[in-house]
Amino acid sequence: MTADAPVGSVAGFAVPAGALVAAGSVFAGPCGEAPSGLVGAMVAGRTYQFELVRYGERQGFSVKIGERDDKDEVAQYKNLWPGMTVVKITDDIRKEAGIDKGVEGVVIGYIPDENTPSAIAGFRPGDVITEINGRPVRTMMDFYRGINDRSKKDVSFRINRKNVEVTIGLAR
Repeated sequence: MTADAPVGSVAGFAVPAGALVAAGSVFAGPCGEAPSGLVGAMVAGRTYQFELVRYGERQGFSVKIGERDDKDEVAQYKNLWPGMTVVKITDDIRKEAGIDKGVEGVVIGYIPDENTPSAIAGFRPGDVITEINGRPVRTMMDFYRGINDRSKKDVSFRINRKNVEVTIGLAR
């Protein structure tokens, strides 16, 4: 299972985007379920052990599942930084989106609404992110490493938009 977005508001522990949950007391090995769906199926009051792999390092943690009261609000996905969903470029996506063979990176598949940081900055579905802060983006992990790198205050994205190179910056 790979976290698509931090799920700390659900589990009380921030599983960083891009982390691979390698084992848990409910399951072992990768699974296709979203982290929030997995947590939603757990029993309130129980503590579950997890092990995740991030950047090749295993990390263990435990999560005690509680119940939300009516006043507690779950963070909306559209409010998570930077407010976009990216996907690996496959042959089908390349063909459907009209992405040339020589263009490498990850493609923006979804921006939930016009108020996300990525939409305000000018990102569009179909943009191919080719670099983050001057480092090439070839895989989903490259993307997650780039957006999770806190060594710089601002994040600079180089994108390919219909064969035109564009640079967009985002402040954290």
